[in-house]
Amino acid sequence: MLLILVCTLISVGVSAQTISGKLIDEDSQPLPYANVVLLSLPDSVFVSGATSDDKGNFILKDLSSRSYLLQVSYIGYQPQSILLENLDRKINLGDIRLVQDAMALKGVTVTGSNVVEKIDRQIVIPSSRQIKADTSGYELLDHMQLPGLKVNSMERSISTVSGGRVQLRINDIEAPTAQVQTLRPDEVLRVEYIDNPDMRYANTDVEAVINYVVKRMELGVAGGFNLTNAVTIGFGMTMCISRSITNCRSSVSTTM
Repeated sequence: MLLILVCTLISVGVSAQTISGKLIDEDSQPLPYANVVLLSLPDSVFVSGATSDDKGNFILKDLSSRSYLLQVSYIGYQPQSILLENLDRKINLGDIRLVQDAMALKGVTVTGSNVVEKIDRQIVIPSSRQIKADTSGYELLDHMQLPGLKVNSMERSISTVSGGRVQLRINDIEAPTAQVQTLRPDEVLRVEYIDNPDMRYANTDVEAVINYVVKRMELGVAGGFNLTNAVTIGFGMTMCISRSITNCRSSVSTTM
């Protein structure tokens, strides 16, 4: 029994590593609510995540001894990656300085100011560079680097850094994965990020909400009503009411 207890204590001691640090800007001011993600190496599997506190501090606990890649990101700043090889002890990285990323927005140079803070949400306006470079709603969200979110555009997945569920909406209507994937970034006017959902989500497992506000086109909007109804209007003709032209084409045939 004594031998088992000693082995257990040694095992816990070896595996209980921590990584901490402080995120600051170029003027040495703290960066609160920045994303901190830890990936294992060499497989790049998500291990842990956190957001920095009001003073820019973060800590990742209960880590095993191995190599890691630490990724930090903050809206309006260039992301930074830190290689941690053979981590076998508690480590404090000290100050991690992020550099502002100037982005062109509608002909005007914007430096970290395309974010509007509201009481209940954060409104982010895509930059022209993001619009040109991205091909889907997931890629756009990935490059926006919203605090507290973990986005994988390749796997079409999104969650909070703690693994919580994120609900995706288009023009305030819940949207499926396929609809977000086919969303054209040049149609997105802004992205609304709610990291503390209101009472509407009290009885759900939703920890955050993303609402894409898109341009409303006159016909064939790729995002809107979240319903598909076929209505017979006479003369053997069927009318489709849908947000997606593809849905109409695949589910409705017209005969005269």
